[in-house]
Parts: sequence; structure tokens; C-alpha cells
Amino acid sequence: ATAPRAGDIMSYESVQLFVDRARLVLPTFTVTDDNAPSVATLCRRLDGLPLTLEFAATWLRMLSVDQIVQRLRDSAEFPRAGTSDTPERHRTVRSLAAGTYSLCTPDEQRLWSRMAVFAGSVDLAAVEATCGAAPLDTPVIVDGVAALLDQSVLMADDAIAEQRRYRML
Repeated sequence: ATAPRAGDIMSYESVQLFVDRARLVLPTFTVTDDNAPSVATLCRRLDGLPLTLEFAATWLRMLSVDQIVQRLRDSAEFPRAGTSDTPERHRTVRSLAAGTYSLCTPDEQRLWSRMAVFAGSVDLAAVEATCGAAPLDTPVIVDGVAALLDQSVLMADDAIAEQRRYRML
């Protein structure tokens, strides 16, 4: 496969958001054919989540996109907010996840934990079959999947064979 080029990735909302935020700290930042593969990797690794893309963009004041991608590989605590005036719950991806988890109902927390066994996308029938032990029955699972989608814990992938698939971030 060939590496993505600047023109190939600029139509993605996550790339556009990253570029917009990057220009706030580095006004000359542009996506070039040279950095497009790293920008694409960065946006994909961060699942296109706006807050994490904003965190990553702030680091351009001292790191290249390649260096940010490397730090993503090396640390679960990166990217993080670069300023001390950011609330603790918004400083790292881990603190965001912990805060979201604490806002979930016990059934949603249980479903979230059980769904962690899936490495890729999964359809609702597989979620029900795998995660459907007491006290999570079918209606609770369906409601839980909807709640986790609403909270951006789960992402809905494109329909495959008429079935919606879900994946964890």
C-alpha cells in the first residue's frame, strides 16, 4: 500500500480539526505529502476524538507530528493537556475515560468491562451472546450499547451485511 498523501486525507473531519487546532499553536502548520502519513496515523490512533486531537495539536509547539505519534506509542498518558489550568478530568485520555466510566450506571460499567474482550468491531448479537450473563439481559444490553454510543465509549462502524457493528475506542 502506498502512503497517504496530503490530498488524500484532508477531506477527513479529524484531520481538518487537527490542522485547525495545530494552526492555533503553529500558524504555519500544513499537511504535506511528507507529513501526511504521520498526520493520518495520529488521527487514526486517537480515533478522531476531538479533545485528544486538540491535546495532540498543542504539542506541536515543541514536537513534530512524528514525535507526537512516537509518544502515543510509548505512553498511555499521552497526549495530555499541556497547561495546568486544564481541569484534572480533562488532562489525559485516561482521566477522560475514568471520568466517563464514573458517570455510567453500574450496568453500563459492567457492559463496558465485558465488551473489553473484543479486539475489533462486533455486532449486537455477539455482544448479547458474550456479555449477556446476569444481570445483563437483552434489554439491558441494548440500552447499554445505546448509552455507551451516546457517551462516545463505543463507535458505530459502517453496516456490514445489513448489521451495524460497534467497536470500543
